[in-house]
Amino acid sequence: CSSDLENAALAALAQTLAQVSDAESTAEVVCSETARLLDVNTVVLGQRDGQIVIVGAYPPRSALGPIDIAAADWAFDHGEPTGRDTGTLNASDWQYHPLKTSLGILAVLGIARDSGKTAVPSDRAVLLATIIGQAALAHERIWLENDMRELSVLNERDRLRATLLSSIGHDLRTP
Repeated sequence: CSSDLENAALAALAQTLAQVSDAESTAEVVCSETARLLDVNTVVLGQRDGQIVIVGAYPPRSALGPIDIAAADWAFDHGEPTGRDTGTLNASDWQYHPLKTSLGILAVLGIARDSGKTAVPSDRAVLLATIIGQAALAHERIWLENDMRELSVLNERDRLRATLLSSIGHDLRTP
């Protein structure tokens, strides 16, 4: 049964995403598995210093056109799908889906077909929605882990500072 195969593939995707530890690796897994499951080209875009950048792609690609960048940017800003086969910026060759999390939109997944056909047929929409959900959770986990690492470093710095000040204070009080 094809739904059993899809469920197994989604379980494998979730397991693989749980094993990666940075945004680039997460994006590459999302891209390669989405491409395999839906037979599409994929790209994951993030924002760096207010600019849209490609974090991962399958097959690897170097650039997107200005219309595609505008569509991806709109998906980031508005949190809604945009591009091909949507009601917004549909002149784009790609269809973009924001990866929504409790932290906001952390990335955008873009999908396209070389043939120019519909990016995702209606009978595959549930599969795409599940992939988007898994991708969003993975990006959120990476984001939170990075925040925890930064917090741990700050706590260690504060602890060292307190120890140093205590030591200096003790030395100044000792005749």
